[in-house]
Amino acid sequence: MRLSLLIPAALTPLALADPDYVPTANPSVLDAATNPILTADDALEWILGDPAMIPIPSCPTQMLANEVFHGIIQYKETDSLSNKWSRHGSAVPLPGAVRPNVVVEGDKVFLVYEQYKLTSLFKDSTMKMKTGTISDCEIAWDWGASTILEPTLDWEKDGSSRVGNPFLYKNAATGRYTLYYSAGSVHLDDSNIEEPLHLGSASSDNIEGPYVRDSEEPFVVAGSYDLDGATTIGMGSFKLVKGLSAADGTQQNEWALFNHITLDDATKHTGSTISLARSTDGGKTFSIADADLIAPPLKLDSGWKDTYVYGFDTIADPDDADYVKVFMNGRDGYAHASEAVGVSRLAKSKMK
Repeated sequence: MRLSLLIPAALTPLALADPDYVPTANPSVLDAATNPILTADDALEWILGDPAMIPIPSCPTQMLANEVFHGIIQYKETDSLSNKWSRHGSAVPLPGAVRPNVVVEGDKVFLVYEQYKLTSLFKDSTMKMKTGTISDCEIAWDWGASTILEPTLDWEKDGSSRVGNPFLYKNAATGRYTLYYSAGSVHLDDSNIEEPLHLGSASSDNIEGPYVRDSEEPFVVAGSYDLDGATTIGMGSFKLVKGLSAADGTQQNEWALFNHITLDDATKHTGSTISLARSTDGGKTFSIADADLIAPPLKLDSGWKDTYVYGFDTIADPDDADYVKVFMNGRDGYAHASEAVGVSRLAKSKMK
């Protein structure tokens, strides 16, 4: 598998413009110098992951991220340029509530997330939706949640019965809602964890469902997303890039990020890399544009994202119109490792 190499800042004009960000192996991506920006701070927690952005007009941006035992936690941005955040309550205070995704419509917030089942010892999962109301930049979450998707197809039960990693958006052309999700699982021996195996999609005329699968077969990104010397063994999540517009020479529904789980042919170590995909038919199909957009170095003791970069979300960069921000969580090793949240800048010029 490819190793990420540090590029000297003197050779990277993009890095010279902002000392808060440093270059990466991909010239279109800059990493925040203060990464990771958030870590788990509750007792007995070693993971904080799957950031989901809540951009509320004329308000500080909010973020959701999940721990293992404390569910989905809410954060508020205090300084966008230096990527500072403060804890701001809880959205779903339940163990096994993970991988949130948020849609804001007017003063309503629709939170979609994956809920692991206690009855299966947190191996199987379903998709839940919870709503909230915005008032004076604060979110009042409603009580309870509804189930909007359960694993029913054979490939959704491959490894374990799971549907999760949601990304929900409204297609402006059709007026319908599309829900991308991951399903099933593959066991990663070196980390002793389960990661998603397949991708799927479902649609509805109503944001609260019911959602009907667009196909009985898995959703596939066309092209080769195997890295040099490694094979893709699982698919983590698939999400459209937010913060794009025709004025940028880009189009939101044309570009997406997804993370794929890999197995190194030589070392047999696993990894996870975030890739860039593009659609030329309005979002019906996607193909690879850059397989190793944001990749871990696969070198232990090198930082907060040694082995995996996966759960992610995007927003427009409020401090630089030439970029979108990619929030993600990274893992600093294999078994008994920790996970934290960091952020990168992705140049919009990459998506033209």
